[in-house]
Amino acid sequence: MKLAPHLHRLGNDVVACYLVDTGEGITLIDAGLPDHWRDLQRELRSIGKSS
Repeated sequence: MKLAPHLHRLGNDVVACYLVDTGEGITLIDAGLPDHWRDLQRELRSIGKSS
């Protein structure tokens, strides 16, 4: 879910991780839980990046 330019939220209501997309690369803040791997891959594809 895009929260702001360059900031995306992944996860659920209890556990979340954040993806910051800048010209220098991507930073993942708090990797979340193992089940969030598919969510991360999907979000990366949505912004034109690969895992």
